[in-house]
Amino acid sequence: MMVLFVSEGCGRCEGLKKRLIKNGFKFTISEDINFLIEKGYQNAPVLQINGTLYDMKASMDLLKDFEHGKGMLTELIKEQNNL
Repeated sequence: MMVLFVSEGCGRCEGLKKRLIKNGFKFTISEDINFLIEKGYQNAPVLQINGTLYDMKASMDLLKDFEHGKGMLTELIKEQNNL
């Protein structure tokens, strides 16, 4: 699974980045804000997981589920750890 973290270096971006790191996720960082604009987003951060985009709220919801041992990110971390 490929995880792309699109950030502009703001406080919200840094907070989400720290939480991803704390939970052991491997990801690529991009500062290509034009990518977000082309996709219809007006704010960073945005996570792209296997081609699907998640805004800040959706990303945090995914992380909350993961921290409770459920959701798709649980499978992602298992897959990343097997690489």
